[in-house]
Amino acid sequence: MRGFCVSAARRLNLAISKERGETRRGRVFTDRYHATTIANPRQARNALAYVLNNWRKHRGDRGAMRTAQVDPYSTGVWFPSWAERDGVPFVWPKGYEPLPCRAPTTWLLTEGWKRGRAVIRLNEVPGGFEQMLA
Repeated sequence: MRGFCVSAARRLNLAISKERGETRRGRVFTDRYHATTIANPRQARNALAYVLNNWRKHRGDRGAMRTAQVDPYSTGVWFPSWAERDGVPFVWPKGYEPLPCRAPTTWLLTEGWKRGRAVIRLNEVPGGFEQMLA
């Protein structure tokens, strides 16, 4: 990830320099990459809740997407274990192309996360990154 950021920053700085006619150097991205090993069921459950419902934390479920049950830009439509859905898949509107998704293969993401705490609800608003790892 850092290699990508460095490479992209060089290219962006070069493009900005050409546009402005003066040399642009320095940091383009703030360091926002956090690699954390998820080692137990509770962490796995919290990570899933964070990834699937983070749009609610940032109020993406307000305004134009008020009627959406899951983030249309996530793979939440494929998640089979929403508490309110009882395994029933979503029916999406005509013309909607859900993002491709591959089923998990590790025990933590298939079964283990269910031992971590409560089920994941559609209206859950996840806490911060620190809470995800609790």
